[in-house]
Amino acid sequence: MKARYATAELVSKEAQTTLTVLLAGVGGSAAYAAKLFEPVAVSPISAASAAVCIYLVVLSVLLVTRCMVFEGYPALYQNPKNLMQPAYTLEQLREAELANLEERIEEAIAINNIRARRLNRVRLAAALSPVVFLVVALLSPKGTTTAAPEKFSIQCGVEPSASGPASVIKCDGVK
Repeated sequence: MKARYATAELVSKEAQTTLTVLLAGVGGSAAYAAKLFEPVAVSPISAASAAVCIYLVVLSVLLVTRCMVFEGYPALYQNPKNLMQPAYTLEQLREAELANLEERIEEAIAINNIRARRLNRVRLAAALSPVVFLVVALLSPKGTTTAAPEKFSIQCGVEPSASGPASVIKCDGVK
């Protein structure tokens, strides 16, 4: 049973490492994807970077929810209260405890296998992120532009006041 706990811990550490790599990829692709918000031509690279960023975020969420969130896990040892059964002989208790231990081991193996399989799927999907980038870059329109902000300026001048020594500032907005 201790070996199953060690395996679960190993899968957890591998999932944490994978999450770190995914989040680094999210940060890098988000830096390129931020160019989508600039008022210049949108390149296929920035569009593909945005798609990869979203893709990696989805993989990160799947990794956390399907591999890292700790759900039930079989107990390493039996509760001592459960072993205090005066109606049964020591041999009967031993047989029952061995059967219970076998069930817990089988349950731990199944849980570890499921988490490891999910982790491997997320890693494989992450390895395919360059394919996502390539497909989006090839399908995105070349050199589309976003609307540039309208230019607006204000011209101000000082006009002498007709009623005395105070001056008046007059401003006009020009497009």
